Amino acid sequence: MAKFIHITDTHLVTPGEPLYGLDPYARLVACVDDIIEHHTDAQCCVITGDLTHRGEATGYAALREQLDRLPFPVFPLMGQP
Repeated sequence: MAKFIHITDTHLVTPGEPLYGLDPYARLVACVDDIIEHHTDAQCCVITGDLTHRGEATGYAALREQLDRLPFPVFPLMGQP
């Protein structure tokens, strides 16, 4: 049986910038840390929805930085604008 990871709607902004009282980057770091700790046997990761909140380059760079840590292929699928 194949196992895959699904992450959705990260809404990343510039790292350290709050969004609605939360830190989306810190939350993604925690998510990726957990995947690395518990799910390295997955075949791939699919990430969907709003990957960044405003489409800023810093948000996409932060997303790339974290997804590059994963030990398997990652398939980002952007949400509808």
